[in-house]
Parts: sequence; structure tokens; C-alpha cells
Amino acid sequence: MPAIDDYLAKAQENLAGAESELQYGRTNSCAHSAYYACFHAAIAALFTRDWLPRSLPAAGGTTGSTRVLSGS
Repeated sequence: MPAIDDYLAKAQENLAGAESELQYGRTNSCAHSAYYACFHAAIAALFTRDWLPRSLPAAGGTTGSTRVLSGS
């Protein structure tokens, strides 16, 4: 599935960036890249279980907005 591959590629790119930043002692940038590596990997994992959002929160998180996930 293309979306899974896209998110895994983003995760790998961010992980490589985190490793590079760590080598130069840039811990804040390392943490930022590591966070996004995990974030994109988690989205890819959700795609593998078909737990995809059917609706997204309204802009600004207004009252009554919902996020519904499919799957079990």
C-alpha cells in the first residue's frame, strides 16, 4: 500500500536525521527528528491494521469535532 511505504520512508528519513544530529551533539534537533520518526512509523502501523481516520477534527479544535477510527 503506497501510504504505508510513504510513511515508513518518512520515518526512516527522520531516524537518519536524528542519528546525524546526535553525532554532532544537537540533542534538541535529534529529539525532534526522533519524535517524527516514531510519529510516522505509528501512522504506518495504523494503516496496516486499517485503523484510518474517517473524519478529522475541525480546524482549531472547535467543540463538537470528532475523530473516528475504524477497526477493532
